[in-house]
Amino acid sequence: MDGTTLGSFLTNVPPILTSALVNLAPYIAAIRWCLEAISWRESYYDAFLCLAGWWSACLFADHGIRYLLPLPAMYILSRRKRSPTIPAATEQSLQKTINDLSVIKSLLPFVPTLPTLSIPLLARLTATIYVPYLILTYLARLRVLVALAGTILLTWRAPWAILIRSVLWRNPVLQRLFGMVWFRLTGMEYSPQLSAISQPDTAVSRSRFVFTVLENQRWWVGLDWTAALLPNERPSWCSSSLHPVSPPVAFTLPEATTSVLRDAKGKLVKTKTTWKWEENDEWSVLVKKDAKSQQTRAQKPIPRDDPNATVSSSMMSKVTAKMKEHPMSPTVSADHHNSLDAVSAEDDEDGEFDPVTDMDGWVYGDNKWESQTSKGGYNKYTRYRRWTRIAVAEQTTVVVEGSSAETGVYRDTNNRISQPKESAADILQKVHTRASADSYDCVDDINSSPRGVRQRVKTSSSNLPRLSLDH
Repeated sequence: MDGTTLGSFLTNVPPILTSALVNLAPYIAAIRWCLEAISWRESYYDAFLCLAGWWSACLFADHGIRYLLPLPAMYILSRRKRSPTIPAATEQSLQKTINDLSVIKSLLPFVPTLPTLSIPLLARLTATIYVPYLILTYLARLRVLVALAGTILLTWRAPWAILIRSVLWRNPVLQRLFGMVWFRLTGMEYSPQLSAISQPDTAVSRSRFVFTVLENQRWWVGLDWTAALLPNERPSWCSSSLHPVSPPVAFTLPEATTSVLRDAKGKLVKTKTTWKWEENDEWSVLVKKDAKSQQTRAQKPIPRDDPNATVSSSMMSKVTAKMKEHPMSPTVSADHHNSLDAVSAEDDEDGEFDPVTDMDGWVYGDNKWESQTSKGGYNKYTRYRRWTRIAVAEQTTVVVEGSSAETGVYRDTNNRISQPKESAADILQKVHTRASADSYDCVDDINSSPRGVRQRVKTSSSNLPRLSLDH
């Protein structure tokens, strides 16, 4: 990939994410190597090396820390002194980091769904296992038991271990014996469907996201609560970080995207991500009656008026008249600007902003969106409430046959998400071409030699993109 693609990546991806990818690239590569080693996907030498290191750490940890700890400490300090300058990030390095993250995600262990046990069953299971556990710790040293447990986990995904488990599990005698033990421990009948040995062969993963839209209003004398806000404050509809967004009636999910990346074995893996709203879920308002109660989602009528439309002339004239009667001082205006992030600041401090609201989900504040309470009244001129809806991102992963496909991220229109900006020569050429639309004209080739070679160009105004003043 060329530098234009790198420039497009840096332009469209937030700088904080790009910096994290560059700075964490060595650690991400190390995590990928460890996961591939314990998953037995690469050389068996690495897997057995990890297994030997685990046994050494369990059996000789005290002696190693006592006698050998200064050696790795001195090695690390010497490496830091001689560390070279941080290498510059390239398109290949960023692509490798993204591939490492994709491989790490694919190597994460699959956790099967276990049956839910009640508290009495858990107490019975614990009481039954506790005595054999104590006897086992007296017969063998604890570090040996930890080493054996770690060995089972490290070899769980080995091909030979999977084969042994499959052969043993097909034995009806062992299944019947395991069912008897399970019944003695829990008192529940054993179901073979609950004991999935291998990960299901599925290439579909789902993630749930909660979209939050803030509805903001201001109180005006004679107008009551309206969406007519001051020019220097938050918009009528915004996100939790106070960026303008569409209202719930016009809110759309992200477009479907398709990414083509290479896995650890060099094969092309195509991942298509599609978005859809969760079934039986609509836009709801977050309501919290008091500080001790849990936050709930309540169904409320969605405002149908377009907040982006211009307010009626009579309303705007009244608002303008009121603002002229009571002009705001520069100090208050500055306070408005500084208080735009009041909600976000509290959200960052508490981890999850969970204010007390009224029955309709409104949170009332003063003229500067501060001193927020769940009740309106005197000195309460602003209010907001949070609309939420749950969406599901479904990722379908398939292996692409052949190796000629170009890696990258695309939308369903087969275009890259980030297109490079047009050069000045391309823009001028479009201007000359548009002037001769629907005809055969002779235009000077901008990129021609000094001799001014002329060429014939057939253009059509319907196929040409519109020019904008942004260029």
